[in-house]
Amino acid sequence: MELQQLNSSVQQTNDGRKKIKCSRVKRQELNEQETIDLRVFYWAAFYGKDKFVKIMIEELCWSPFIKSFRLRSIVSAAVLGNQVDTVRMMIGDYEYN
Repeated sequence: MELQQLNSSVQQTNDGRKKIKCSRVKRQELNEQETIDLRVFYWAAFYGKDKFVKIMIEELCWSPFIKSFRLRSIVSAAVLGNQVDTVRMMIGDYEYN
């Protein structure tokens, strides 16, 4: 599979998906401000705010599998909020490393 370079952490694959090299994958890696940002990431997914979720994934390269509120992941937040399109975007549009 050929990759087109977008930036150092994001690559475009031939099938249109974006391959993300995650800079943050665990809650323990976060400082105090980033922990606050993680909660916002969680609630943005819960309420289906796809633009913000994309920024966190594409620009900051954060994994949506980080445990956040009540030790639930960002993907779990979208599922609990019945945000089908957000879940599809996080799982279908991206590949995470």
